[in-house]
Amino acid sequence: MIKNILLRSFLIIFSKSSAADTTLLFKKKNSFFIEAGGKGPYYSVNYGRIFKYSKKFIYNWRAGFSLLSHDVSVPLAISAFTNGVQHHLEFSIGVTFYLKDYKTFLHKTDLSDKQFYITPGIGYRFQKINSNFFLTAGIDPLIFMDPPSDNIFNFTPVFKPTAHMALGFLF
Repeated sequence: MIKNILLRSFLIIFSKSSAADTTLLFKKKNSFFIEAGGKGPYYSVNYGRIFKYSKKFIYNWRAGFSLLSHDVSVPLAISAFTNGVQHHLEFSIGVTFYLKDYKTFLHKTDLSDKQFYITPGIGYRFQKINSNFFLTAGIDPLIFMDPPSDNIFNFTPVFKPTAHMALGFLF
C-alpha cells in the first residue's frame, strides 16, 4: 500500500514536471530579426514582442521598417506560433504600408504613391530549447492594393504569391 502511494505520488510529481509549461523556454519576450521577402517588399528589419502565452500558442506582434532607394515601407503584423520545444508552426496576418517616391511626400508637388498590402502567412519557426536565436520560413500571399489619392475605396486588389525567410534573436 505504501509502495502504491509512493508510486502514485511520484507519477503525479513527474507528470507535472515533465508536462511543464514550455513557455519557460521563451523567458525573453522581445525579438529583433531581419526578414527577406514576406511582409516587407524585399527585406525588412523588425522588432517583435510576445504578448500572450496559452497552452497551444504563443502570440506576438511585430513592427518593421524597410528603406529602398525611393521607397519606404512599414510592415505590422500579429502572429501565433505553436508552443513546442524547438519546431513551431506559425500563422500570421499583417498589413504593410508602402510609400513610393517618399522623398516628395511632404512637398507641395507630392509625387508619392501610397499603397498597402494585406499579408496573411503560414510558416515554420525553428528555435532550440535554450537558444535565443530563431529562424523562420514560410509563404505570405500578398493582397496588393493601390488606391488613387482622390478615392481610397476605388481599387482592385491584386494577389501576389511570396515567401519569406527570417533570422533573429530574442532579448
